[in-house]
Amino acid sequence: MLQNQAKILIVDDSATSRAVLRRRLISVAAQIIDCASAAAALELVCQHDFALILLDLQMPAIDGFEAIRRLRALPRSASMPVILMGARLSDPACRRLGYELGAVDCFDSKPIDAMLLQQKARAFIGMYQQRVELQQGLLQMQQK
Repeated sequence: MLQNQAKILIVDDSATSRAVLRRRLISVAAQIIDCASAAAALELVCQHDFALILLDLQMPAIDGFEAIRRLRALPRSASMPVILMGARLSDPACRRLGYELGAVDCFDSKPIDAMLLQQKARAFIGMYQQRVELQQGLLQMQQK
């Protein structure tokens, strides 16, 4: 596996939802990591760079809104793209809050349309790869 291979994090307390999202992302060139809680996700972002985080809104202990607040407070994950998922996001006020907290998109129904999810994932993976290439180029320039 390439050191700079893009990674996608799926955060959902439902094992079934995580499995469905994994299957829908099978054709995307990324390593898929999943976890069942926001607390576990916060630990994972301290260890990995993610091209995209798919975050369930309704989870026990720490919900998606609080999770995104905490993600944005960590320097490493402050700019990682997060897509919120959950039925409550059909409420315009909840959707607006999601965007205000820094979500790049909000899906209010599960399962998410496979083609839409794959296209969005590929777009964020492309941006991630460009960022990695720029960082490597800058590092090489500094070493000269």
